[in-house]
Amino acid sequence: MDPYLASTGRYSHCLFVKFQKGLPSRILKSDVHTLDSAAKTHLFRASSAITDKQSNDAAMVLERLRSISPTVARNFEIKSNVPETMTMRLLNQSSDYTEVENSYITLSYCWPSKNRTPGVALVHPIYLDEYPLPVSQPLFQALSAECRSPREGIWCDQICINQDDEVEKAVMISAMDVVYKCARVVVVALDDIEISVEEHLLLLRYTETDRYLKSSLEDRFDVQTKSSVMGSDPVFCGLFEKILGARWFSRAWCAYEMRLASNHVFVIRCTTEDETSETVLRFDSSFLSHLLALAVPVQTFGTGIYDLLPALIGTFGGLDARESEASHQIEADLSGVEEKVALATAELKRQNLEAHNRPLRSELKDVSELRSSLNKSLLRVFLEVFELQAGGDPRLPPGLREQNANEDKMSIVLNTIASGIIYRKPPDAQGEHCPSTDDQCCRQLLLLVLAMHDPIVLCTTGRPLQLGGNGTSRSWLAWPETRDIRDSLPPMSMLDIAVDPSYMAQYIRLDLLFLGERESYRRPSELKLSIAKEIIIQFSKLNLDDRAHFNFWDYVSGENILLMEREAQTLACMLDCGESWISLVSRTCGYAGDAALQGSLHLFFEQIRAVHGRNDLHWLKTNAGKTAAMIMLDFAYYVTLAGIPSFAMHDDAWTPILIDVEENNPTLIFSPLSRSDERHVHLAVPTAVLADAYESLPRVWILRHRQDQSFELLGKSRMLGGGSIAGKKNDKWQIRDKQFVYGPQEFSGSR
Repeated sequence: MDPYLASTGRYSHCLFVKFQKGLPSRILKSDVHTLDSAAKTHLFRASSAITDKQSNDAAMVLERLRSISPTVARNFEIKSNVPETMTMRLLNQSSDYTEVENSYITLSYCWPSKNRTPGVALVHPIYLDEYPLPVSQPLFQALSAECRSPREGIWCDQICINQDDEVEKAVMISAMDVVYKCARVVVVALDDIEISVEEHLLLLRYTETDRYLKSSLEDRFDVQTKSSVMGSDPVFCGLFEKILGARWFSRAWCAYEMRLASNHVFVIRCTTEDETSETVLRFDSSFLSHLLALAVPVQTFGTGIYDLLPALIGTFGGLDARESEASHQIEADLSGVEEKVALATAELKRQNLEAHNRPLRSELKDVSELRSSLNKSLLRVFLEVFELQAGGDPRLPPGLREQNANEDKMSIVLNTIASGIIYRKPPDAQGEHCPSTDDQCCRQLLLLVLAMHDPIVLCTTGRPLQLGGNGTSRSWLAWPETRDIRDSLPPMSMLDIAVDPSYMAQYIRLDLLFLGERESYRRPSELKLSIAKEIIIQFSKLNLDDRAHFNFWDYVSGENILLMEREAQTLACMLDCGESWISLVSRTCGYAGDAALQGSLHLFFEQIRAVHGRNDLHWLKTNAGKTAAMIMLDFAYYVTLAGIPSFAMHDDAWTPILIDVEENNPTLIFSPLSRSDERHVHLAVPTAVLADAYESLPRVWILRHRQDQSFELLGKSRMLGGGSIAGKKNDKWQIRDKQFVYGPQEFSGSR
């Protein structure tokens, strides 16, 4: 009998499915079989084989990695043509099954959380001839109902991978891209949430209305109230938040599977008082796309929902076929979503220092294919994946399970970018004697990227990696921040660069261009500093409504006088540099507020040129003067964000200084030179990143002398303004060969 008893909604995108209670709770092992080579070839015919070029490129990268750190290189391998090496099993419970499958569907779900017990039961069946269900009975029945014919099988990792065979598991982990790409449909079981009776009725009503059946983009708003359809209904909003709040949307493996699949079906249990049947909500990616479109204008979701929306809309779209003609409106609304994400999670994104999804960076000529088909750089994917959760093997104790989860994440990163390289950590006897902590995984990925000659490794501004056994030894390597990652950068030269090959990664040896001595750095003039301070004082007196829309006040908030002092120094440096310098820096940095800034610069500097003291700032009280000054304060805030490492944003010792690249053309850099104990601090740029192509990177290293004539890396900053430094002749600058640079001895920031 057809299980879809209560079809509602256009094109059956959203239905409620009923199943009889008393369903089987186990799977017979006899229903699971192994496919032969011919069957695998047929099922995976749509997958792309690893080309000789990819293998050769991967081999060259791994050879470079072996020269950098032999022990790290042992954790990576060239990816083989998976169908030839994998063991593919399928579940087929059809009584009419007589021929080998010609298609299959996959189950995507969450393994049990760390706190859920007993996890062991899910991978060790109680009976020798049976497997336990990987999900609840009604959802497994919904999965089975998706099979179109007796020749369509089901793939589920818990059942179709021998969980006791580490070699098979490693091969299958590297094969996940093939398994999910070639499946006819991926069934997503959201087993940790349940649709209430009220939500059930709401969906029944909504999917039977003309608003849904004939919806267009404009129908996201009520014609009479002008409010959003979803936003005006608390039950509808709550349902959407419940769905996106399911664990599946926050899991690393699930996010990976979501990107790979071309066709999704979601299933969720429903609350029911019927004692004879179970009800399951089933909807496809087209209906989820419709829900996302409805959600875009809503202003009342929690922060976590706005964090998820951009990625989900990127995968599923925020519109259906009827709405595609109005996609420009969706994009306009999405800018509001990005604003919410930024306000909650990243000051930098709000300022558009780095776009969330830009075209993929150009890679080395001889490894040009080692980049993602998803237009994601390796480090960008690494950050995204390590922000998500992974459960690891539930049979392991908590500490080892967390490390196992990190190793899974490493595999996900490399599979996502289709690099031709896989992660396969060998036994300790062959590899490194160190746990797979977040920092150790970051070290391995950074060194792999360094083997690709990527300059970003020298310009990451996050927390320094802690790699010692007790977590106290800090490396010269630092976590990348989203703002550090640039696309379309040429490969840098690795000539004369060497790193500590041990798991501690304490030092790097490289050539450095030192930007003069401390005496050659200058501060803004006293007059300009006095004017800058007065401008900030004047605006601190404005009421909150007048200044609420200015980004600057989100940062200083009035109570932190020391940070306001730094902003005054930043604004004063800009005043010293002049109108043309500000205009050029704004344009070259891609400042989001450039149009407003360019329009107000002339008025602002006309007034500044007439100022001889604080008493001449009466023009600030005019509407035009107030607006122009506030726009300048916002740009000063942007300059601060662009120049200071995120960990130092609330460290008042980091202040701006000016260095003359050439006459009347200074560059602005932030450093902790204001500390009384920083007499031995130097500013230097690695010669590997001197080229103009790297000018947008935070490439200035703030160094402090150690007793052995080596240096300690305190942080990094971006050079703002000043033009090209490549090949510049400056009597105060000096190149020093083969300098040893270590990680900081002390660090108080956080990632």
